[in-house]
Amino acid sequence: MYAIAFDGAGRAVLGTGNKGNVYRIESPTEWTALLTVPATQVTAFQVGRQGSLFAATGNAGKVYEIGRGWRRGSIESDVFDAGMYSLWGRLSFEAKLNGGKVGISTRSGNLDQPQKNWSAFSPPITETKGGRVGSPAARFVQWKAR
Repeated sequence: MYAIAFDGAGRAVLGTGNKGNVYRIESPTEWTALLTVPATQVTAFQVGRQGSLFAATGNAGKVYEIGRGWRRGSIESDVFDAGMYSLWGRLSFEAKLNGGKVGISTRSGNLDQPQKNWSAFSPPITETKGGRVGSPAARFVQWKAR
């Protein structure tokens, strides 16, 4: 962790290194991933006049505005290595929707880094009961939630 600030509701917001993630601490046992910035380190925060939060980054110095009342976002998983060529089965998830919606998409490939030869992200699975993974058989898979 490189930086800490507090949002308008008094919740801690943390800036991290290596992957440029910003997290909000909801409770002693829950957190929310707010965003991932292209720069590798979130090094400082500054509160704006209207309650927004600004994040400063290192290793490509930039400033990002983290607005209030976000309605959309996405997060991508790390690449999962099945260890061998695999057929993907069913995906299900748990979510607190609070009137919103979540969709989980997947993509797959046979190299450990997503590249041109990986499949495109599949159509999203939006029912928490789940659905069949739409990505082709491969050794590696990755998911994205929106």
